[in-house]
Amino acid sequence: MGDFNHKCNFSQLPASYNDRIVVIVGVRPIGPTKDMIELDNFAPGNSFTPISGPIRGEYNDYGSIQNVDRTPAVEALEKFFDMDIERIVDCAERISCGCKHQIEDEYKKIKKVLKDNSLIYYKKEELEFTYIMEHEAIFDSLIAMNNVPFKNRRFWRIPNEFIEDLGYKKNIVGKDHGYDIIKWTHDTLPKLIEKCYIWKVEDDGDYSKVYDTIEEFAKYIGCEIPEKYNRSYYETCFLNDIETRKKNSEIGKRFNRGEGYEKYSFFRSADYGLFHLGEHSGLFEYMLCSFGNDNGHIQERYMKEIVEIASLYGAMMGLQMTWGNTSYYNQEINYDNHINFLNKCLEVAKEKKSEHDYIEEDEE
Repeated sequence: MGDFNHKCNFSQLPASYNDRIVVIVGVRPIGPTKDMIELDNFAPGNSFTPISGPIRGEYNDYGSIQNVDRTPAVEALEKFFDMDIERIVDCAERISCGCKHQIEDEYKKIKKVLKDNSLIYYKKEELEFTYIMEHEAIFDSLIAMNNVPFKNRRFWRIPNEFIEDLGYKKNIVGKDHGYDIIKWTHDTLPKLIEKCYIWKVEDDGDYSKVYDTIEEFAKYIGCEIPEKYNRSYYETCFLNDIETRKKNSEIGKRFNRGEGYEKYSFFRSADYGLFHLGEHSGLFEYMLCSFGNDNGHIQERYMKEIVEIASLYGAMMGLQMTWGNTSYYNQEINYDNHINFLNKCLEVAKEKKSEHDYIEEDEE
């Protein structure tokens, strides 16, 4: 097969030879059963579930990648499939375009690895090994869009953890529509009342003074924000998960359950997990499974790349973009994010046009 440009997944712009790109390999359901058809109607997947972290390199002119940046996530993926990274992406490309007969040995190997990492429910379903590709500049703009400091993350109500970190004392005094009514007291800061939302006592019930970021709330009560809230939201979640795993391991040892008696998943359960189930983030047993099981997932050396995947999901949810077909819609719209994304696509398109025009002039 000859050389060709590859259409990127989010921008729809072509990637051409030597362009800096990001690839993510994963799986998608292709079975004809009713269950698998329905699974495709959630956002931002279940039509695609990432197995790998971001794979950065250059487009090789044949639908794949070359000159790959060596990272902990790349090394984990190579170990997972026992294959070189370029060959892994080559296989995803061949399978995706219906040419799996050209890679029969590798295809069998990949199918076995996927089956070995599946739960019983999906063992009878047909999954396709596949990938997504995007220009690196556009991928990074999506990451930056959503990987904001914890203090700037929008919450539907301010986390109690923040109030406690300020030194407030908590006193539950009743219930209101299923939520605790809490009086918060502090030696120097204003007294607060919480009835689902949190107000200064004198503003109790004033919905014009409900704030959804920590930074806005801190200005409202006149306090300094602890340093840890300057770290990005997803980095904070990841590091908190590491601490939670350590505590659970210690509890497990005390009760003779052994280290890591609770299986770690990237899907949020009661105490940890980077992705909320409400985000319909994919086929959970495959989510970033190349990083290993249990404590294998949750190592700080993987944090940057795992955080990038989480940030990508968040950006896609905010833009109401998806991996594939979906019936997901949301009435919350941030047109600034849409404009920023489209401006970045336009910027990359103009840069590529300038390069193309320069080459044509040089050839003349």
